[in-house]
Amino acid sequence: MFLCYPLLPNSCQKLQRLIVVKVVMYVFLVLMILTTVFGNLLIIISISHFKQLQSPTHLIVRSLAASDCLLGSFVMPYSMVRSVEGCWYLGAVVCKVHSSLDMTFCISSVLHLGLISVDSFFMTTKKIFLASRANVMTFNETDIYFENMFLCYPLLPNSCQKLQRLIVVKVVMYVLMVLMILTTVFGNLLIIISISHFKQLQSPTHLIVRSLAASDCLLGSFVMPYSMKIISASGSYMMTSNETQTENMFLCYPLRLDSCLKLHRLTVVKVAMYVFMVLMILTTVFGNLLIIISISHFKQLQSPTHLIVRSLAASDCLLGSLVMPQSMVRSVEGCWYLGDFVCNVHSSLDMTFCISSILHLSLISVDRDKCSWT
Repeated sequence: MFLCYPLLPNSCQKLQRLIVVKVVMYVFLVLMILTTVFGNLLIIISISHFKQLQSPTHLIVRSLAASDCLLGSFVMPYSMVRSVEGCWYLGAVVCKVHSSLDMTFCISSVLHLGLISVDSFFMTTKKIFLASRANVMTFNETDIYFENMFLCYPLLPNSCQKLQRLIVVKVVMYVLMVLMILTTVFGNLLIIISISHFKQLQSPTHLIVRSLAASDCLLGSFVMPYSMKIISASGSYMMTSNETQTENMFLCYPLRLDSCLKLHRLTVVKVAMYVFMVLMILTTVFGNLLIIISISHFKQLQSPTHLIVRSLAASDCLLGSLVMPQSMVRSVEGCWYLGDFVCNVHSSLDMTFCISSILHLSLISVDRDKCSWT
């Protein structure tokens, strides 16, 4: 048995990894640290240099970048060594300082993201207010307004308005979303390959986890790239040429000419979709509740791996309870009837629970990797 400190019999056990694995891990983590540090430095320099970027929102982004840059400089290098070697060699004082800085910078990043979301919410409500005032303009003023307005389809006067963002913001959003998509796809592929390759991982629980990873991998491959385009570029519903016939067009809000189209489906199709989605929601909620109750009740299931699975089940249960019902109505009807505020809350919860599921699956894969080496 290899110990971190061989002269201490109660020392922690050192992780045993092949040299090739260690080299690959070090290269990957060093690249991640360099990307974190220099990427955030680039954001800080760009916002500080260009005056047109020094808006309140971008100043908050610059502060967030400074926090993440410090995190990559003072926290991630030591965490890298500890993750690869499985030992801490710098003493108890440095360990406490490292943990304090880690917690401080992470909480700072979360608070910055909260400020950015609040600022974006007020900016969105301001745009909606200005758009509502534009409806009472005179005919000539409306022509001038549409001439200066960027539309998704400029040849269609009833097209939705295209979101206006700076090129720097678009590039940052694309980079973050591409990294998120790659993490989702390859992280879940790693889970699928690991569970399929190692026989000791092929328990019923891990087979369910593998199935979940396959579902998330398909989500990252076939859904997230198009969602990335919609969120970062236009963010609006794209109308086809057949939808320009306003005479036969049903709107979500008939009193508003700029309302989105309501999907037309047969009653039988709607009923079948509602029944299928309700069953899916019930299966998601009560299936995950069963996992939570089982792991909480039976002591023999309360291993570290199953505790992570229980936390994953709690996240998915909240997703099925608070997100999926509203998404069901929007998917079937093609309209959102609950207002802008609830829409923002719904989108935030959806993203939060999905990211939480991905992080839980990553933790499970790391835990299984450590168990396979011990």
